[in-house]
Amino acid sequence: MQDFIGRPGTPAPENSRRFALTALWAVAVFTVGGATVGCGHGKVATTPLALPALMALDKGTQHSPSASLPARDDLVHRLILIGDAGDPAPLESALVSLGRWGDAAPEQTTVLFLGDNLYPAGLDAHDPARGKAILRRQVEATTASKIFLAGNHDWGSPRRVSTVEREEAYLESFGPTTDFLPKHGCPGPVARTLAPAGELAKPLTVIFIDLQWWHLDRDERPPCGAIETEADLLAALSAELEMRRDEWVIVASHRPIRSAGPHGTQPVASTGNSLSAWTRGILHLGGPWYVEALGRIANAMAAAPPLAAVGGHDHSLQVIQGGAAARYVIVSGAGAETKITGVTAIEGTYFAHAKTGFIVIDFRRTPSGDLVTAVVVESERDNPVFAMDLAEPATR
Repeated sequence: MQDFIGRPGTPAPENSRRFALTALWAVAVFTVGGATVGCGHGKVATTPLALPALMALDKGTQHSPSASLPARDDLVHRLILIGDAGDPAPLESALVSLGRWGDAAPEQTTVLFLGDNLYPAGLDAHDPARGKAILRRQVEATTASKIFLAGNHDWGSPRRVSTVEREEAYLESFGPTTDFLPKHGCPGPVARTLAPAGELAKPLTVIFIDLQWWHLDRDERPPCGAIETEADLLAALSAELEMRRDEWVIVASHRPIRSAGPHGTQPVASTGNSLSAWTRGILHLGGPWYVEALGRIANAMAAAPPLAAVGGHDHSLQVIQGGAAARYVIVSGAGAETKITGVTAIEGTYFAHAKTGFIVIDFRRTPSGDLVTAVVVESERDNPVFAMDLAEPATR
């Protein structure tokens, strides 16, 4: 497993910081010509980079190609993706950096905690004080609005709906700026509009799903209204995406639909659909049940693919081509420095980094239309180590 990867096939670095500098020099070269990097629609660092600033990386200063602190005047909404933060160090650098980024524009920012908010087994009824203290640190890291998703560890061991509901109730006790979705152990889909039409040329909506429900035995599943079977979930997700075809849509779940980390590095052949090549990188994301779930979820998304499918689970930072199911896949599970794991490249990898931090998606309104930029924030570095435009300026 490698530490920092800018493009597929890049050799493993002798020193990750030196390789980061090399990768960012490459970003500058690509910027001069405005060339795309990898496959798909994204461009890296579309604002030209100053080489002297890049040279200063080893001295602790960075240049931000597409985002900065404080927030830009044209920022409409900032989405911060941070996952697997449930085992923080005493002075957790990811939470410190989260506070700086979230509090730069708190009224325009939503933080998505992408699950595994509490290791090792959720909010234990027999030792609630420890778990509540860890969750409180995440809530109090920033004054921005926060939405928590459940990860597999949040369900407890053995997995129980009551465990995830206990965490949900505690987090929601912090008031209206802290939410937990989907609720009551249900799979969703739950849609939340973060920026309406008018603020952006197209509304920004996040659709939340919890695929741990798929893994429950039928008699373990909670009542979830019209969602009783896997087919119900797939139909509802497909309908939600179709209804929002003309919006900026992010689909969020704990388990990502692709990954180049240890949970998803083996090739696997999908059967019965056209996504077999794309499904490389999913074998270990949760076992055979998840391989089945992924193929069916991906097919449900493919008719009206979102801008991005985001998740955590692997403890790294990745931006990957999304294939038929989404324009991009973003993995942001590096919210605790004690949990970081290696990462490599798979087909369609734009960026992979085995460092503590998170990924920010900024939605900006420009004279030319909406501009959507993803930036990778390594903890204790206010400015990004990587930036990529996910969508060119576009109006209705």
